[in-house]
Amino acid sequence: QTKADFQKSLEHYRTASGIRQSLNDRLELSNDWIGIGTAYRSLSQYDSALSFFRRTLALKDSIHDLPGRANTLTQMGITYDFLGKTNLAEQFYRESYELNRVFKNEKGMADNATNLGVLHHNNGRYQEAINSYKEALDIYNKFSLKRSVAKIMANSMTRKMLFIFLSPRRKS
Repeated sequence: QTKADFQKSLEHYRTASGIRQSLNDRLELSNDWIGIGTAYRSLSQYDSALSFFRRTLALKDSIHDLPGRANTLTQMGITYDFLGKTNLAEQFYRESYELNRVFKNEKGMADNATNLGVLHHNNGRYQEAINSYKEALDIYNKFSLKRSVAKIMANSMTRKMLFIFLSPRRKS
């Protein structure tokens, strides 16, 4: 997608959020705000993205939308990861993971484990990356989420790391 596409998305989400606000449809308004935050992130306007994600968190909390809160935390983690603030990214991924565990959203758990794997790998924490990728794969395989397994396996570095670290060790 191009910058113009994201600008257009932003316009549409803003229009939709105005309508939802006038209807007092807080759930859909919060979903529109996630879209606005994601569009801002795609435009590299990270402060604006985080501002919308914070507003979304507050609204998700007020309507007791735990799955929506978990998704918003993940979006914040991704944004902090883009900013190179890995400690904050990890914190948000882990909080989202725990919420997904509470309401038994295995795919959400696996997606966050994947995000943690990428984060650890990019920061040279290879054993933690392997553990996170393995956890994600175990969950994806358990629930036959084949597309998600394929996404992890398609990443050549992930394949190499898993092969090296998960293969039986040869004896000298």
